[in-house]
Amino acid sequence: MNRRIQFLLASLLMVFIGYAQEDEYETLFKNNVSISGFGGVMMSWASVSDQTVYELGGGGGILINNTIFIGGFGTGSTIGIRYRYSNLLGETIEDRFRYGFGGIWLGQVFLPKKLIHPYIDLRLGWGEAGFRTTNSFEPYSYYESTNIFVIDPRIGVEVNLARWMRIQGQAGYRVVQGLDLYSEIDGGRLIQSDDMDGLTLGLSIIFGWF
Repeated sequence: MNRRIQFLLASLLMVFIGYAQEDEYETLFKNNVSISGFGGVMMSWASVSDQTVYELGGGGGILINNTIFIGGFGTGSTIGIRYRYSNLLGETIEDRFRYGFGGIWLGQVFLPKKLIHPYIDLRLGWGEAGFRTTNSFEPYSYYESTNIFVIDPRIGVEVNLARWMRIQGQAGYRVVQGLDLYSEIDGGRLIQSDDMDGLTLGLSIIFGWF
């Protein structure tokens, strides 16, 4: 009789152990979620007033399951756009238009374990754009600026150079709001938001654990 009871208890214990192994503890955030970080250098070429502007910046964030990332970025024109003209007094006027902005960086990577794989991202930024005007006959410069809001969605490809390093190439279309500047009191150049709207091309190198 004792052996039967021992056998029954052992059987119940084995069933309980097997059930406990199969039945996972359920949570809203599952245990198999992996989170890592990354950061890198961003280079872009954008169209402003039918001219090409080189931008340099950086960004970083957290990477969830090696597919979805949330972070921030900052970028701006390096040299900007230079305009030269003469006013009614024969003075040489030089306007240099520059801008910078930063904000939220969101995206998703597809098939990240493949050597070459696609991804999409969205950059939402706030910043400043303005003219620096100098006069050849006056030892001063005049600066006028305004705040801008930038929406820059992109699609691109990534290449896994190493487990900790990727290179990105992307293309997108930028939309700018809030830009409306008249550059100089002697009849300078007017630049508006749609002068910054247009195609963007980018190249980035990022580092992290992917």
